[in-house]
Amino acid sequence: MYEYRQIIAQLRAGQSNRAIGQTGLAHRVKVAKIRLAAESQGWLDLEKELPDDTVLSTFFQGKSEDKKQAPSIKPYREKVEQWYRQGVQATTIHATLSREYGFKGSYDCVRRLIKKLRAVKINASMILDFKPGECAQVEKK
Repeated sequence: MYEYRQIIAQLRAGQSNRAIGQTGLAHRVKVAKIRLAAESQGWLDLEKELPDDTVLSTFFQGKSEDKKQAPSIKPYREKVEQWYRQGVQATTIHATLSREYGFKGSYDCVRRLIKKLRAVKINASMILDFKPGECAQVEKK
């Protein structure tokens, strides 16, 4: 709630949305939404005190609960991992999940999971030990 309180204080001081956004507290679009909320609640009136954290938390927490939760790809993780190891492209995986399993998530959700799968390192099963110049090794991708 500290950020909300700081943003409201800066709004009361007459700062613009863009100027507050440049401070790094929040993006200027979010600052604009906070400005609308503060104006509707009368928090920008200089004769009144700033609202305390309990008032801010009840007001802004109620707003964030209204958002829908994004569909999760967790139930399909094993299937996506299997397809990824077979060399199937992310666009094809997303299309198949949407068509066959009714997946409502975005392509970016699939892409992020594949990026995590790429980051998993597979340990070498055998260490090759040669004298210098005795052998050459080429990795095939």
